[in-house]
Amino acid sequence: MMGFPLQQLRDIHEAPLPDGAMPSGEFWLLLASLTLCGLLLLWLAVRLYRQRAWWRHYLIWRQLQRTDNLTALAINQFLKSLLLCYRPREEIAALTGPAWLLYLDQLGHTRFNQFAAQWEAWLYGGHPLTPPARGALLTQCHLLLFALRRQIPC
Repeated sequence: MMGFPLQQLRDIHEAPLPDGAMPSGEFWLLLASLTLCGLLLLWLAVRLYRQRAWWRHYLIWRQLQRTDNLTALAINQFLKSLLLCYRPREEIAALTGPAWLLYLDQLGHTRFNQFAAQWEAWLYGGHPLTPPARGALLTQCHLLLFALRRQIPC
């Protein structure tokens, strides 16, 4: 005769730990090497993105060359965005007018300062760029762009 069903139950005990329950040394070595590889890949991706900043600005410069109604404001925006990749914002934000053009000349061995007399009128006065001035400005942008080519962006 069978007894009461609860009497047939035994006490619940935890199962013994299987052999190798703690991760072995190879596991930790694999985890450390994968973490190191992941960090290395992240560092390389950031470095590559920064190095490609020059290429992105070169493509923008090519678009500026093809623009028929190019303004000095568009050129100035291009120059500011270019230099923000290579210099701190605090250094660039305060520069305007002839000081900005002189800074560009010192940085890239260019001759933007030759446009100092007309620069304010082109930017704020709404005077259009003449084709020779447009070509000369784009040439100076090209020189600055290639002067910055070997520098590492920040």
